[in-house]
Amino acid sequence: MGLPLSRNICCSVRDKDGKGRPLGIGSAEFPQFDLSEVEIPLQKPLFIAFSPLWHTGAASVRRLAMASTREVHVYLMSDSLSSSSKPGDSAPPMLLEHSLVLEAGLEVTALIFRDEDSSRGLVVAFSGQQGNKTWHRVRVWSCDSLSSAASGLPVGTQQELEPELLRTAEWSTEGYMVSLDDHVEKVTCLAVTSTFLLSADKSGECRVWQKNRSFNLRAAARLHLGAITDLAVDRFFAYSIGQHVYAGELEKDLTVRIWAVPDLKAVLSISAENVQGLGLGSGMHPLLPLLPSHGSPPVFGGAPESVAG
Repeated sequence: MGLPLSRNICCSVRDKDGKGRPLGIGSAEFPQFDLSEVEIPLQKPLFIAFSPLWHTGAASVRRLAMASTREVHVYLMSDSLSSSSKPGDSAPPMLLEHSLVLEAGLEVTALIFRDEDSSRGLVVAFSGQQGNKTWHRVRVWSCDSLSSAASGLPVGTQQELEPELLRTAEWSTEGYMVSLDDHVEKVTCLAVTSTFLLSADKSGECRVWQKNRSFNLRAAARLHLGAITDLAVDRFFAYSIGQHVYAGELEKDLTVRIWAVPDLKAVLSISAENVQGLGLGSGMHPLLPLLPSHGSPPVFGGAPESVAG
């Protein structure tokens, strides 16, 4: 998933082991954990994404994407460091494969790979302004096309190339595969399943796009009164946390709302202020009313806007 760097934390051996012992990263006792550092030519990175999230076969290509406010880098992760490597061995090289530099006035707002089990496509959300008009777009770029001597090689062999054989392919802001332009506020969250891409914006609106049908819009609903702070999704449900503005002041919306996918129908709203009650099973926070799509008057008890796919 693409998240701000300051919010990315990996579970540690200490947490998994449960005994509070030193981590021992890279030791024979914990061979599955290793630590290495690689310098990257990207100033002030804010977002990071990785795919595939799990091993999908010998031919899978692993990529790491990072972005600052105006620049996106995609790195090819080499498999040259084998499982038999010893602690202290050099880290596998990160080869800069693609780069995208936005024009002045454009700003990256979210980043994620198109699929959890493949790094073939990258989704970038950004905002821009032309004159008095501000627009917000979500675009998909292909990571497969290589501007290098590696072109034409089978997928998977690219990871074994020497760095000098791989030249960075510079993406154009117009060289995308798909552009989703329906949002009227800055897109702050992206999430994916095997079938759908979810995008959520600063107004609290979420949209569901069906990836295997040319990213057709399946549903749209306003999940929160203010910006959506975080969004996660699994096969059947989406989970959102938002912020509300009361009397001009930003306050946290202390609820986790659960929505059915792909129709974004409300399933449950759990109050974080009532943790004791929830833990004791003494009753749930009542379901909150559905919120209208952006620009529509409040309609309590209505259904979210749906679009036939």
